Amino acid sequence: MRGHKLYWHRWPTTGDLPEGLALVTEVDTPSWAKGPKRERFAADPQAEWRTAVRSGHDELHTLIRPVRPGIPFRGSLRFDNLTHVELGALLVAIRLPDGCRHKLGMGKPLGMGSVRLEAVTHVVDRLTRYSSWRATGELSAPEVEAVEQCCRDQFLAVVLQHANRIGEPMATDPRDLGDVKRLEALFLLLRWEERPPPDRTEQLLLKVFQERRVLPGPHRVCELPEPEWPGPAPTAADVERLPSNNEAEPEDRGRTDEVGGQQNSGPREISEAQRRALTERFNRRV
Repeated sequence: MRGHKLYWHRWPTTGDLPEGLALVTEVDTPSWAKGPKRERFAADPQAEWRTAVRSGHDELHTLIRPVRPGIPFRGSLRFDNLTHVELGALLVAIRLPDGCRHKLGMGKPLGMGSVRLEAVTHVVDRLTRYSSWRATGELSAPEVEAVEQCCRDQFLAVVLQHANRIGEPMATDPRDLGDVKRLEALFLLLRWEERPPPDRTEQLLLKVFQERRVLPGPHRVCELPEPEWPGPAPTAADVERLPSNNEAEPEDRGRTDEVGGQQNSGPREISEAQRRALTERFNRRV
């Protein structure tokens, strides 16, 4: 999969705990279970799955103990010698826009791991700290807020300048990160409030996944107008396979090679330029 893997927040919009757990609970009977074992699976699938995993008969599933909703955790992240832009990037990554949440832990494709991060920044002036026996050098809350605002503004300026230089789709008068359409798509994926219902973000079945269909972007899933992305726009007919490093397009198979006149009955090498062209053709740049 090209790029980073991201998962929708799939917890039911009603917030109902049993309904949410049903999304991550395996209840199917495996095809290899026969006779009395199949009957046991039908009677209590969770117990039989746990037995199969612990005994080593099933290596595809994993046993986890989910954390109850609302349980708080605490931690610290230390930084040192960061530039204003780098600290701004760190602050933006931790403090998502209103209504967005992070994803941590296992079971993210099924809807688990949605967390809300709340961060308090502490900044220490080293010159002040090491110039006195008593001074801690820690900045006051108003000073920290001013530093944070300065860092975020500088990071925002760098991002908008870069996006404008490479021709990223943006709003007419961009003033925020969400005005860059590619980042807007990211924030749609991370949106917890007003998230799409689970049935619109469910996983693909293996048969459908094998067809390598072009999936709808976050804007379309959220029923928003699709931005005009750079490069060729995918169509409904774009369901062909993207050749790997040593495969040619289907129409090239069976042709006669120019050198030696040998029949090309199978895969052949393709150039890096051909592969890049195929990548642009069959992959949406989102």
